[in-house]
Amino acid sequence: LLDRGDDDQRLGIVQQVAPHLVAAALNLHGTRSVQKVVELAAASSSSSLVALIVDALKDDAVRLCIDSNGNHVIQRALQFLPPASNQFVFDAVAADCTVVGTHRHGCCVLQRCVDAADPVQRRAVIAQVEHHAMKLMQDPYGNYVVQYVLDACSAADARGVMAKCVGHVLDLSIQKFSSNVVEKCLELAPDDLRQTIVREIVASPRMYRMLQDQYANYVVQRALSVASDDNCLDLVAAIRPHLASMKNTQGGRRIQARILKRFPHVDVGWDPDFSDVGGSPATRPVQPQGGSYGRVA
Repeated sequence: LLDRGDDDQRLGIVQQVAPHLVAAALNLHGTRSVQKVVELAAASSSSSLVALIVDALKDDAVRLCIDSNGNHVIQRALQFLPPASNQFVFDAVAADCTVVGTHRHGCCVLQRCVDAADPVQRRAVIAQVEHHAMKLMQDPYGNYVVQYVLDACSAADARGVMAKCVGHVLDLSIQKFSSNVVEKCLELAPDDLRQTIVREIVASPRMYRMLQDQYANYVVQRALSVASDDNCLDLVAAIRPHLASMKNTQGGRRIQARILKRFPHVDVGWDPDFSDVGGSPATRPVQPQGGSYGRVA
C-alpha cells in the first residue's frame, strides 16, 4: 500500500499506525515495515509524513537505539532522513551517551550518528564522547565509539577526546579495551599531544609493568614506532634497564627488535633476533567485535 499510494494516501496510513510504530520497530518482523516507512517518508515530498514519523519515535529513541530490532529503524532514519529531522536521535544520544555507547547495538547507532551529523551535530556528538571518554574507553563496546570518532574526525576536532588519556596512560594501557584507544591516540594525535603521551610513558615509575603486561606492551611498541626521534630515544633510555630481564619473552624480543629497527646502533644488552618482527608494530590478538566499530549490528 505504501509503495503504490500517493503522498496523501501514505500520510493517511501512517496517521493510523503512528501510535504503534515503536511497538512495531521493536518487533523482529515489524522492524522491517517501519524501516520501509522511514525510507518512503524520506523519498516523499511531504514534510508532514516525516514529521509524523519523528513524532511517533522520538520519545522512545534511546530504547530503540539499544534494542536488537529497534536500532535498525534508528540507523535507517540516520541513513535516509536529513540531519534536521534526525535531531531527536542526537538529543537522545546526548542525554544518555553512556547508555547508548556502551551497549552492543547502541554503539553502532552512535557511530552512525558521527557519519550522519551536520557540522553542529557532529561537534555535539564529539563533545559528549569527550565528556564520557574515560568510561567509554574502558568498555567492551564504548571503546569502539571512541576509536571511530578518532578515525572519522580530524585530529583537531578529536583532540579533546584524545587528551582524556593524559594522566591515565598506564591505567588505560593495561586494560584490554582502553589499550586499543591509547594506541589509536598515539597513532593519530597531533605531534604535541603525542609527545605528551609518550613523555608520560617515559616517566612512568611502572615501566617494567607496562613492558610485561599483555596489553600495555603493544602500547609501548606503538610508541616506539610513532614517537619523534627525541621522544623515542628518551623512551628507549627508560626501557633499556629492563630489557635483559625480558630477553626470553616474546614481548621483550619484539620491543628490542622495534628499537633496533629504528636505532640500529643502540646497545640493548643482547643479540637481536628479528625472526618474529615485521615492519610495523606487532598485531595484537583480534578483539571480538560483537557490536563492533565499523559494522551495523
